[in-house]
Amino acid sequence: MKLNSIFIYPIKSLSGIELTAAEMQIQGLQYDRRWMLIDEKGKFLTQRNDAQMALIKTAISKESLLVKKEGFGTISIPLHEARSGHVSGNENAPLEPIKVWNDLTEATDTGRETAEWFSDLLGRKCRLMRISAKAVRKNTLPHRNDEKQVSFADSQPILIVNEASLKELNTRLETPILMERFRANFVVDSSVAYEEDDWKTFRVSGLNFKITKACGRCNVINIDQQTAIANKEVFDTLATYRFFKKNVNFGMRAKWLPTGEEQSTFVQIGDEVTLNQI
Repeated sequence: MKLNSIFIYPIKSLSGIELTAAEMQIQGLQYDRRWMLIDEKGKFLTQRNDAQMALIKTAISKESLLVKKEGFGTISIPLHEARSGHVSGNENAPLEPIKVWNDLTEATDTGRETAEWFSDLLGRKCRLMRISAKAVRKNTLPHRNDEKQVSFADSQPILIVNEASLKELNTRLETPILMERFRANFVVDSSVAYEEDDWKTFRVSGLNFKITKACGRCNVINIDQQTAIANKEVFDTLATYRFFKKNVNFGMRAKWLPTGEEQSTFVQIGDEVTLNQI
């Protein structure tokens, strides 16, 4: 079994970038979901409520995150934090508390120019936040004190999806869909559909990962990432046979288990993916 594809999504819910190799970091793949748009009340914005976000393209240059949308041009956002911990180009921005679902973490505002550009683009006032490299996410639910290091991803640093599972789903759909609907980080080429349900740990590029839980899907999988047109068939079809514990599941969430002895922290497509018990 091999690693077929690697994707990152620098800004949560905007378009992704396919890579041939990526650096694994404790918060997730480098630059993956390190930025997130929030509204005036601090609530994060996603395709769940605005499918047009799928059409906003991202790219990475040597020093900048580039964001572009037809008719709105391109904006350049510094990739790296300044030594103070604030975002380059906005050194006076303080760390702010910010929520991702039930988790509380810290982030910095990327500045007025960026906020105005995205506000014009989306037709509502919003700001672009960048998660602190040292941020810890704390669960705010009663009787919970979970802490984890993860970017603005919904739950865990890595989402892994199986090509065979998509092929099986496509046999049930009137119109086959592409893997991009599921916004995974790792895509593997297993020949057995949904075998990932039973995985515990796996190894790729010399790095160990632990499966944490199944990925419960939302309406984003109904959205064509190239047109932003939604079709409920995808979710409704999965719900007929992939409904477990109140969720429609497709793909698995995982986290990296660093040992400190890795020769490299990069993963690359074509590498073997092996299951192990660590």
